[in-house]
Amino acid sequence: MNKKNVEKWVDSAEIGSCVIYYSGHLTEDKNDIHVRESANAFMKAAQKGRIELFQNKKEKGNENHKPVYDYIARKKI
Repeated sequence: MNKKNVEKWVDSAEIGSCVIYYSGHLTEDKNDIHVRESANAFMKAAQKGRIELFQNKKEKGNENHKPVYDYIARKKI
């Protein structure tokens, strides 16, 4: 999602609805400008109290590869 789509989702989503906004390892993948822009837009909405953010581990990591998470936003207000 780009920044505009994130803002649109936050404005129009029903309370309690969720969206997976990224799957991967966000900390390491934030070098990609599109990933960083989307994550930052969700973070700003969370800081305003409009959504809550959480993650769900999909795959364990090991010495050969990093773990994989679903990064999820849930509409609060």
